[in-house]
Amino acid sequence: MRVPVSIFCLFVFSMTAAVVAGEPILLKYKLEPGEVQSYQVSMDLRVDAAVKQGGKTESTKIDMHVGMGVALKCISSDENEFICEACFYSPQAELNMEAMGTRVRAVMDYSGVKMYKGGKLVKSVQWSDFNDPSMPNIGDLSKVRIRCRIGRNGELLEIYDGEELAKKFPGFDFDQMMGQQIVFPTHPIDIGESWEATIDTDFDNGIGCGISVGKIENKFKYTLSKIGKYNGVRCAVIDVKGTTTTKEKDSDIKLNQTVNGTTIVELETGKVMFAKADVAQSIDGEISGADVNVSTTGSMTIRYNGNRIPSEAIEEEMLARIDPDLLKALNEIRVPIVLVDRIKIGDKFYKVRDIVVVNNTKMRLLKFSEDRIYLKDDKSGIIYKILMNFRGEVTSIKPLMGKQG
Repeated sequence: MRVPVSIFCLFVFSMTAAVVAGEPILLKYKLEPGEVQSYQVSMDLRVDAAVKQGGKTESTKIDMHVGMGVALKCISSDENEFICEACFYSPQAELNMEAMGTRVRAVMDYSGVKMYKGGKLVKSVQWSDFNDPSMPNIGDLSKVRIRCRIGRNGELLEIYDGEELAKKFPGFDFDQMMGQQIVFPTHPIDIGESWEATIDTDFDNGIGCGISVGKIENKFKYTLSKIGKYNGVRCAVIDVKGTTTTKEKDSDIKLNQTVNGTTIVELETGKVMFAKADVAQSIDGEISGADVNVSTTGSMTIRYNGNRIPSEAIEEEMLARIDPDLLKALNEIRVPIVLVDRIKIGDKFYKVRDIVVVNNTKMRLLKFSEDRIYLKDDKSGIIYKILMNFRGEVTSIKPLMGKQG
């Protein structure tokens, strides 16, 4: 699974670079300290892989959907640049894989993964209990905070926290994506005018598994096609074309990629309102003595989602930092009986204000109804809103800080 994940990461960054270009006047970023830009990112990929070794060829087909929210917050700014922090929320992915006559479906979100074979659920685990190194733990994205410096001309100057993401996704170094950027033109752009950028990126070991890619060359051509309104905002519509190729003859694999898309940018601020692109990629080479060919086609969409960090992002970050054993115990709570003045949790009855011990953690029962209970950990101050189905089984847990609702 390293190759598809890395394709997604590579394409996210090439598109993030691509979606910040063009205007009939001089384009510059306009971010204020404290300002938030939230985006919804989705990608659909079809991967066809063939591995030939010892006279035998094994084929794998993967249909993959990946979606997540990304929120960028401006921490500080000066005359030339901005310091920003990015967080990720509500990651979800669905993979349908066919290999050696077997079909497997995996559904993932920030809490865990469910595996299906032949249409039947065969495994459902939280990430804390999942130890398959071939499956990316997208739940860890909720723990990641990436700080970076961005120039007022759109140039990505530095990523401070790339090592943290690399720890969560072994084999992928965020800092190696530093070259994936586009700089705004230094002069006003008229409708129909184009500008280009060529960016070299050191992508050694960039797709994981110890595979050497070396330097890759990214060429982008941007054309301002028109000026119009998008969701009532005056915007520039920019056509994007890009190619990516490996430069080094001795790299383990050869990578070729084309990108064709459209980006809509708010004229006043340089903010991306919408972007969509189609991608086609091929990877050929020899890995561990096997001839490998991977062909990928797909599309990616980025939509502006408002000027705040969504509540689900805050909730998921809190959940990601809770003791996994406690979270697992909370998910295993059963409430078989709900009466007017008391409820049964497990094999004991409790009233409001009673102490409920969960995984050696004392929690106070604040209130309850037929489909939910509220437990407060007085030590941490976190209130757990626990939703239940008609059988009294937990369906979801939402952490709240200092409030009930």
